[in-house]
Amino acid sequence: MNALNVFIFTNGCARRGLDVSRLMRYFEVNGHRIIDDLKMADYIIFSTCAFKKSKEEECFAHIEDLSRYKGELIIVDCLPEIVPEKFNQRFTGKFVSTKNLHEIDGYFTEFKIKFADVPDANFFPPNYNRSPYPFIRRVINKFELSKKFARRIVFFFKNRTSMLIDSFKNKSKAPAPSQALLRIANGCVDRCSYCCIYRAVGKLRSKPPEQCIEEYKKLIDAGYRNILILADNVGAYGLDIETDFSRLLADLSRADKNREVIWEIQELHPRWAIKHQSEILKRIKEGKIKKILCPIQSGSNKILKLMNRHHSIEEIAEVFDRIKKANENITLFTHVIVGFPNETEEDFHLTVEWLSKINLDEVTLYPYYDGEDTVASKMDGKIEESVIMERLKTAVKMLEGNGIKCFLEIEDSLSL
Repeated sequence: MNALNVFIFTNGCARRGLDVSRLMRYFEVNGHRIIDDLKMADYIIFSTCAFKKSKEEECFAHIEDLSRYKGELIIVDCLPEIVPEKFNQRFTGKFVSTKNLHEIDGYFTEFKIKFADVPDANFFPPNYNRSPYPFIRRVINKFELSKKFARRIVFFFKNRTSMLIDSFKNKSKAPAPSQALLRIANGCVDRCSYCCIYRAVGKLRSKPPEQCIEEYKKLIDAGYRNILILADNVGAYGLDIETDFSRLLADLSRADKNREVIWEIQELHPRWAIKHQSEILKRIKEGKIKKILCPIQSGSNKILKLMNRHHSIEEIAEVFDRIKKANENITLFTHVIVGFPNETEEDFHLTVEWLSKINLDEVTLYPYYDGEDTVASKMDGKIEESVIMERLKTAVKMLEGNGIKCFLEIEDSLSL
């Protein structure tokens, strides 16, 4: 067959970025071209993220725009499973969900090399997570005469200005070593009551330890010394293959032969941080682990129980305290949901108090919203949006007053 022109784009997280890199390789090894011009594309592959309401709306806006081009549009990754009813109402074309990404072969049956035969990626694709449209067009498409739109524009430029200032300040510093990514598993074992993502990513599928170690060694031998270890639920690694996260960390540490390598660990559920704290602390003390993302989600045990999170705030706070004592220079960051059903003012203030006590470096705050067909969406005791927004503002003020850097993921923000 003649070589196809394929345009691939994502608005997703780091794991979806790796999916895109692997998809690009899939088309390339089968003799086709990855291009940057939508107008020239025979196929347009859109890797979707819809973990919050604004991302969901962003996906549908992209689908509407991308459908105008002559290339056939194929939707992949999370959106079809996160909001299946809306998706089926608004898109009737081809799609493949995250957990079934190998089924892309069904649309390209003539390909000799199948998706499962393409190794997992260790790097983000070029122009990762950038919009395929020119900036001016994006503003025009979203334009509306309202105070809300004006706030979104201000919010967008405030964030971009802050990023530019930070970039300028850091120019005098030595450049950070190039980071490579090591995905150790796909899928999730937890069933948080507010979450739809598990439907998209499917059951836990851990890579064999030998495969993880082989990938790791190749990255080290290629000169990479900054490794991001990630998965949809990184600490659950190995539950499906009779091993565990602690053993993998120990194996990886032995595999780099005492070369100076630093790790960042993302998506570490508190229950697994508690369970594997001994091995984690060992790697922190030796200076290997420099950054951990551990989403606490709430500082109220009542709310954590409603969220179906299998830990108490006291347990994870104690682990974080031990981590900071092991290495005060480690960066700890977390995610918190504000306005979960039945969250009282007392629950909210407990969360802010615990976040301040734990000695975190960064906190990302998310307003609660009803995910399609989640357990939480069917709960009574919903909090009014105006109350949630006030709580978010209060949280930012109090946390920044305690020297904690805050990121506010409000739905008002402009996804440009």
